[in-house]
Amino acid sequence: MDEYSLLIRNATIVDGSGKSPFKGSIGVKGDKVAALGEVKGDSAREIDGKGLTAVPGFIDSHSHGDIDVLFFPGCESYLLQGVTTMVAGQCGMSLAPIKEKTTLMSVAEDYLDEIEPYKYYPKRTVFPREEVNALMKEKFGWTIDWHSMEDWFRVVEKKKISMNMATLVGHVTVRRTVMEDDFQRPSTRDERDEMGALIRQSLKEGCYGMSVGLDYDPDTYADHEELVEHCKIVAEYGRIFAPTQGGQVGGATSLRATGSTTRSMGYWRPSSCAATPASR
Repeated sequence: MDEYSLLIRNATIVDGSGKSPFKGSIGVKGDKVAALGEVKGDSAREIDGKGLTAVPGFIDSHSHGDIDVLFFPGCESYLLQGVTTMVAGQCGMSLAPIKEKTTLMSVAEDYLDEIEPYKYYPKRTVFPREEVNALMKEKFGWTIDWHSMEDWFRVVEKKKISMNMATLVGHVTVRRTVMEDDFQRPSTRDERDEMGALIRQSLKEGCYGMSVGLDYDPDTYADHEELVEHCKIVAEYGRIFAPTQGGQVGGATSLRATGSTTRSMGYWRPSSCAATPASR
């Protein structure tokens, strides 16, 4: 029996430790790297890596790939660039939690006018699940059958996508789930409590933190108190807060608001997307 399932010989290896690249071989057993450097032994398959560089898979730390993985589970556009891990659920947008109204995602958005005919912008941003699923079934052969992040994780695992994914829960999604299309106002006490419960549940179910999209509806209408209250839940769990703010709406005002929010939490997390208007 072969010692390795795959042996890559004579490659220039960058091992991710920070040390200089070196010539060597890589022995793989199943789906794990078992040996690195001067590797001896037989293998079921061998690749001559002369003139090539082998590196650990890259991580896309700001990804929206979660909206596409159920349509393209092979993740070819990522893997062909050497990206093997994505941190998704960014800019306040995640695929859950949702209730009985939801939105179209990814390539399904191309068919939005079949549900909601419009010229410039649709009047509604969320639609009854049965309307969405009728279209999804017709066009893609599957339906949106999840509610919580845990539900969605199970769907993704069953689909067997070809890369690793860490996910944040999106505040845009949570706010839209609770307020639906009546979002152009501050939230009520009951709405904030419901949002907070969904955020807490999502963190318990495996989300690595929460993202906020201050440039995107309905988060553009979330006030300081609402954001602080929900960010404090993230702080309780010691998770990541990834705000997106800046260039499109609000500029420097939005940056200051984000800084004020994170200071109110009692700790700081770096912004995932930050831009300021060009100097005049």
